[in-house]
Amino acid sequence: MGATVEAMNPTKSQLDAKKKMMRVFEDSMLRIAEGESLQSFCDWFGERAKSALGKLLPPDGGGPDRPRRLTLAMARGLWSQVPVPGLRWRTQTLPK
Repeated sequence: MGATVEAMNPTKSQLDAKKKMMRVFEDSMLRIAEGESLQSFCDWFGERAKSALGKLLPPDGGGPDRPRRLTLAMARGLWSQVPVPGLRWRTQTLPK
């Protein structure tokens, strides 16, 4: 209910973008667990995820920087929620 035909029948480009995002998430866990800094991780994540998210987001506005803002929010959220071995499997605190 409420699903669009496009969402039910994704294009090859959308499927490729979803696969790319899954690889980015997998790689993210390793980078965070190895102790990568927040700034470095956000830069890396933004580079890798921005183009894929641009293909997955509906063109409903939000401005041209919407993928960048979304990737930054996702990167910060991931970084602060993944337990890190060097911190005795605790999560990291985001700076203010």
